[in-house]
Amino acid sequence: CEEIGLLGIYGNTVRFPSLEHCNYVKGGWLEEYVYDTLDTMGLKPVMNLKIKKDGEREIDVAFMHKEKLYVLECKSSNLTRKTKQNHSIIYQIKTLKDLGGIETVLVLVSYQNVNIEIKTSAGEIKIFQGGQVNDLKDHIRELISSSNANAA
Repeated sequence: CEEIGLLGIYGNTVRFPSLEHCNYVKGGWLEEYVYDTLDTMGLKPVMNLKIKKDGEREIDVAFMHKEKLYVLECKSSNLTRKTKQNHSIIYQIKTLKDLGGIETVLVLVSYQNVNIEIKTSAGEIKIFQGGQVNDLKDHIRELISSSNANAA
């Protein structure tokens, strides 16, 4: 990150040129990776979509395919430990279900593996985690295929 100007390291201090640079290093890079992956698949994704319903929310990445809305929440933080924040992540994703109706497909893309609490509380949320992120195209193709098969 330092070599490409996203941050500077000065002794024990890390400095970012701007808030945008800081946000990119904190996780914006994963959103961009997911967006680019979907774009290369021809799925015409949107990124950082603002939703004003019961306050303001942001959808990291979303796309439509055969009249279904796919909503992807991207997390680069450590979700291996049990925390209150982890529980709220699943709750926040589930609140997006009604945006596109009953056919909305919810997805959590986590750079790291997620803990068992997240997996068991996810319900219908599809989780791509850890090493699966490297093969995201294949997993998205499979998800679309299975979503279309379930609708038939």
